[in-house]
Amino acid sequence: MPADDPSRRRSRARNRWIPASLVVGDLAAFAAAVALTSQPSAKTLILLFLILALFQTGGLYRARLNLSVLDDAPAIVGRALVAGAAAMVLGGLADGVAGTARLETCALFGVLSLGVRAVVYSGIRSARRRHHLRQRTLLLGAGSVAGRLAETLVSHPEYGLDPVGMLDDDPLLGDDERSVPLLGDPAICARSCWRNP
Repeated sequence: MPADDPSRRRSRARNRWIPASLVVGDLAAFAAAVALTSQPSAKTLILLFLILALFQTGGLYRARLNLSVLDDAPAIVGRALVAGAAAMVLGGLADGVAGTARLETCALFGVLSLGVRAVVYSGIRSARRRHHLRQRTLLLGAGSVAGRLAETLVSHPEYGLDPVGMLDDDPLLGDDERSVPLLGDPAICARSCWRNP
């Protein structure tokens, strides 16, 4: 496939949609937290960049199979509070009122971010179920584990993986035991992929 193939462009766009929606959600949560607790300023903007950097380094903007607010809650709230504490220290401890306001903003942002992410995660799962954010997936092997994995992926489209087939030169599962077709030997597929990137 050529590099400018439309299916590749759609795939790249789908891969960017999930992190972009999470960033937009966090920006909205931060704007709401600032509106409720303090006045916008240059230090508030620096605080926002600090939060976004901490979230990025914590992997909170990457696309994942299982999107769970409960799994992410410790990282979200912890990083928000770390950003607030850092803003207090960097802003100077002499001005306790402003430092406390920044910490309150971060604490409220953490709570609002959890709510926003619950909505965003629900939207992502819904889009995956409707086949909008799905990635075609090949399973290496055609044994019992690959069979169970294929059945799980077929029955749970919210994971965003669409199993299109299995690759195995000596499959353990018969045709009637597989929920996806056997496509052949992995070595043949690898050679084909090298010739047709």
